[in-house]
Amino acid sequence: MEALRTIHKTENNYLNISIPLNFQSIYVEVIVLPYSKKDELSNENTTFKNEFQEMLLNGPTMTTEDEAFFIEKQKKFTQWK
Repeated sequence: MEALRTIHKTENNYLNISIPLNFQSIYVEVIVLPYSKKDELSNENTTFKNEFQEMLLNGPTMTTEDEAFFIEKQKKFTQWK
């Protein structure tokens, strides 16, 4: 999954967002939230957050076999009720 998080300034109630050329999707979901500088994290936390997001986005993905194995184990756990 590709994710993009940026802060933008509105102009006359319009928002213009440039998408990187390597972004793979044609359709996107846009969620608009008010932003205040006091909401901004400290520089140290922001760096950690960015590194963590990069690790998650660039991390390994499950193969079809891994997914089937996971689903099978999940079924066994739900039967323990």
